[in-house]
Amino acid sequence: MLIVLRCCVFFALLPRLSTAQTITETFGIGANGFSIEFVQIGNPGNEPDTTGNPNPAGSVSYVYNIGKYEISRDIIDKANLAGALGITMYDMTSEYGGNGALKPATGISWYEAAKFVNYINTSSGNTAAYKFDGSGNFQVWSSGDAGFNPSNVYRNSLAKYFLPSSAEWYKAAFSSPSGGYYNFATGSDSVPNPVAGGTNSNTLVSSDPDNTLIGPANVDNAGGLSAWGTMAQGGNAMEWTETAVDGINDSAGENKELRGGAWYMVAGSTGADTRLTVSKPSYEYAFSGFRIAMVPAPPRSSRRTARASRRTAPWKILRYPPPAPLSRTCPRKTAEWSGHPSPRQTTAPPISPAHPPSPFRSPAPPPA
Repeated sequence: MLIVLRCCVFFALLPRLSTAQTITETFGIGANGFSIEFVQIGNPGNEPDTTGNPNPAGSVSYVYNIGKYEISRDIIDKANLAGALGITMYDMTSEYGGNGALKPATGISWYEAAKFVNYINTSSGNTAAYKFDGSGNFQVWSSGDAGFNPSNVYRNSLAKYFLPSSAEWYKAAFSSPSGGYYNFATGSDSVPNPVAGGTNSNTLVSSDPDNTLIGPANVDNAGGLSAWGTMAQGGNAMEWTETAVDGINDSAGENKELRGGAWYMVAGSTGADTRLTVSKPSYEYAFSGFRIAMVPAPPRSSRRTARASRRTAPWKILRYPPPAPLSRTCPRKTAEWSGHPSPRQTTAPPISPAHPPSPFRSPAPPPA
């Protein structure tokens, strides 16, 4: 009987374990080399969340990988040296706890995040995800370009690495591998406990009611994990998604979405309804960072078939049918930001009274 029970427990854990697959990719050269750990997001064809923001949200028809952690300052420093990228970051020394190597890279514009993604693609022999002209201005891909995808003219379909779309980011943060959605990116419907750092479950780096937190934590010490195994998709730093705030990627200069909450916000304001919608792609907030996503490698048995059919999107691998969605256990509170910060405005549109950062530097020109 004991053996039978142990076997039952083992097989009951298999679905959960299968969703926590990770892969580590290495980039850069020599002393400027760095690694990024990815978590695989399965359950392709999952049902959308019809109570989140935007509505619907989070449905993705394919398997993909997303960074387990936010991109750190150390990674940007090394990429700058290896690729001469010229990406700038916000100086956190005077107000926000310093410029530690493992702190999230903040003060990053959407253009700079796209430039970083292009570097890790091209330096590893892959196609650039985003199109910049000879003067460094971001452009949409056109029908004459190899890899043109009419359903998303921002992202080249031949690229291996990219900024996660709104749906890809949302699914990794709030969905359950077994179906349904949580209110917070800690695999929970209950408000997470605010912490300055650590990895305990249902915690995130955010301000407590006494407003004692002054800055973000290291990217690998920034709270409990999501149901898929990502860290700090709530709290620590807000993160750029690839997607325009209207959900239609059809204009190069339109506002891009920031999600996830930041260290200075109270924990209850970091959930699935929180996103910044006034964020121009040139803006460099003190709290704006990012993580990246990646297409998955095909199964070994199908790699030859995949290579022979690259023109038919081989990465869209359906692995198993979506399960029935979960029901929610607590209501949400909408927290979509509106308004437009002036170039010198240093306080984010208020979501909480907690320690407001000085989040904005004068917009930099699009990267070369």
